[in-house]
Amino acid sequence: MKALTALATRLDNAANPIVVKELRQAVQGRFVSGLLFFFLIVQLLTLGSFVLFSEHVTTNFESGRDAFNFLLGILLGTCIFFLPAYVGLRLAAERSGSNPDLLFVSTLTPRQIIMGKSVASLILVLLIYSTCMPFMAFTYLLRGIDLPSIFILLAMCFLAIAVGLHLAIFAACIPCGRGSRFLNALLTFGALVALFSSTLGAATGMIQSGVGSWINSTEFWAGAVSLVVLAAGAVGLLVILSLAMIMPPSANRIMPLRIYLTAVWLIVAVLAWYWAGQTGDVEFLESWLVGSVILSGAGVLGSVSERDSHGPRLARSIPRNPLLRTGSFLFFTGAASGILWALLVAIVSFLPFWAFAGCLPATVRRPPDPDLLFGAFVFSCYCFAYALTASVIKRAFLRDSVLVPYASTIALLLVVGGSILPVLIGYFINYQSWYGHDFFSYWLLGNPFAVLFSKPEYIRDAAVFAGGWAIVALAVNVPWLLGQVTAFRPAVPLPPAKPPEIVTPAHA
Repeated sequence: MKALTALATRLDNAANPIVVKELRQAVQGRFVSGLLFFFLIVQLLTLGSFVLFSEHVTTNFESGRDAFNFLLGILLGTCIFFLPAYVGLRLAAERSGSNPDLLFVSTLTPRQIIMGKSVASLILVLLIYSTCMPFMAFTYLLRGIDLPSIFILLAMCFLAIAVGLHLAIFAACIPCGRGSRFLNALLTFGALVALFSSTLGAATGMIQSGVGSWINSTEFWAGAVSLVVLAAGAVGLLVILSLAMIMPPSANRIMPLRIYLTAVWLIVAVLAWYWAGQTGDVEFLESWLVGSVILSGAGVLGSVSERDSHGPRLARSIPRNPLLRTGSFLFFTGAASGILWALLVAIVSFLPFWAFAGCLPATVRRPPDPDLLFGAFVFSCYCFAYALTASVIKRAFLRDSVLVPYASTIALLLVVGGSILPVLIGYFINYQSWYGHDFFSYWLLGNPFAVLFSKPEYIRDAAVFAGGWAIVALAVNVPWLLGQVTAFRPAVPLPPAKPPEIVTPAHA
């Protein structure tokens, strides 16, 4: 009995206090209980009216499929729109200055906070699922759908709901003012709408094709594993981004994100090469390359707003071993480390296709598309050119300004200005050459997205322009980058303070 009591006490101490707090407030509040009663009433009325008042329920062999589609739409819409709003608004209110929550002034770590919110929200989803699944399984008796299809689609929707919940958690963790908060909520709502429509459309198509009959095929399990890995990767990325948002500025909050992105990038690379060898299709490798270009571009644009020097807290965590220090530099918080990390990702992504083309799997039926490779290379050069230019502007004009954390915004403004202003100037100077080669060759050179829809001759001109600009910008930043690498040293510990000397009076 004492052993069981000790085990129960240990489990009670190991429980996340945020989970306990969130679930206690959820079951005591009216939102969750009202939501459960709503589901019960809607599903009872839907199935009851469908069975009692439908004239073709006994002759229509698709009645179960239609009823399941209706119930799935209600479940998915509620869990993707209302639950993320409930979780996100509560977290945003707790992070606001006017209503601080006790957990932000306690000894709880950011990891405990985010994981507690995550686990509590997923438990609420499972609670709603437990209410809906009996009614949705009942549609099997109405014919037109099988039980494997029902459970497969419910599992797929659960993955989409998990991504939506963590997207709302991440949006609530972003520190911003009232105006930015409204824009943040609007963008999050748009992302949730896109997630809902794509998931419901995919579920409807899978029902029509009878996904339950694919369960014994290799293609089904390959797609299922890919979907689970994709959803888990998205959830993990959103969790790490949320952690970075609520960690104190003096912490090394970029390191977990870069380590995670590097690990995912390498895992996807291995999977892409494996599937290219198994199927003989190079599209897997091309998709990985496009994702690598987006990763390196976003990485370098986001890194320019990071700090240029490390505080005492970060300096104490720098490894003293030279080998460990060299490897850890790329993952530490800092503008120089982020730029070099993104540059290394881009170089390693392009090398297998250009320098080592013979290393491609022998079963690949065709070589990679040269236009795709060239366009991706040019786009990557544009990202580095704009980001490195913003880095120069930050050090030259904003060294002691409050705008230093907004250097990434400056880079994005440069992208917008370089994409729009030359087009307007070119149109007003010579509008007759709007569709001519001169227009595409000169007035669109500042637009990095023009390589996606332009002619090959323009892409060659853009390669010369973007490549030359990126080389010049990198050369200007090289002394600063070398200085940052040299200054990456652990903090020298202060000598112990000497005890104060006791002076004895002379008359003693």
